Amino acid sequence: MKILRIDKRRCIGCMACALICKQVKSHKGLELIYVEEVSRGEWAPTVCMHCQQAPCVNVCPAEAIVKLPDGVVKRAEEAKCLACRNCYLICPFGAPKIDERSKLMVKCDLCPERRAKGLLPYCATICPTGAIRYEESVEASIERREEAAQRLLRARPLT
Repeated sequence: MKILRIDKRRCIGCMACALICKQVKSHKGLELIYVEEVSRGEWAPTVCMHCQQAPCVNVCPAEAIVKLPDGVVKRAEEAKCLACRNCYLICPFGAPKIDERSKLMVKCDLCPERRAKGLLPYCATICPTGAIRYEESVEASIERREEAAQRLLRARPLT
């Protein structure tokens, strides 16, 4: 299964991910990834992480949010969404937003039209520093362990 991986240490705040997201035709001019400066020079992209046990799916009273077999949590189905904000309130990442024009929940759905063609989501394609990656969860896990081991070795020299 592929996952979206965000490495905040690599983010330079260029906003390329947000700009390309806004231009995707199916997003109707909405940014579904948000980049915020959390402290001076430190940036944090925020996007739906498509949780394995997605709380937004469980709290939707209209069953408008569904998790697909490939692990993607789809944005709310327009015909069902009540804009109750339950998904927004429970999301640990603050990813779902209510589009005030349509009164519907909107969030990243990992560019299904691109994934269907074997392409990466736009944000992972355009990020110049590799802060946003779409990769197999096993690859991400191995890389995280290697990075943690390197940090530990730098912090504690062997004697």
